[in-house]
Amino acid sequence: MASPAVEVTASVRTRRLPPELAGLPVVSLRPADVSPGPDLLGSRAALDAFAYSWRQVMATLENDLPEVKRVHVVAAVPAPAAVAIGRFHRAYADPALVVYELGDDNRYRPALEIPA
Repeated sequence: MASPAVEVTASVRTRRLPPELAGLPVVSLRPADVSPGPDLLGSRAALDAFAYSWRQVMATLENDLPEVKRVHVVAAVPAPAAVAIGRFHRAYADPALVVYELGDDNRYRPALEIPA
């Protein structure tokens, strides 16, 4: 298993993660040279750049951790970026994705699983 932390509109607070994710390899996707914020994906070009970066994260996992069968995705992203994550999932090649949401208790919990 692996756990990408995707930070676009806000930072992912690791103290909010479930204890069962502790110790898993973490791959982070965050903006370079700026802090995460709500206006980062304000154009089609920015969304396309995010989608490209997400595909690079998945390629890194495939190349560096080929034994991974399930990826836990903790993402602070707007809806179009979340759609891009699911849109580019290749069931024939990518591991299952477990997508987390931030609950009312300010803890991340599984919200959706996209099978391999």
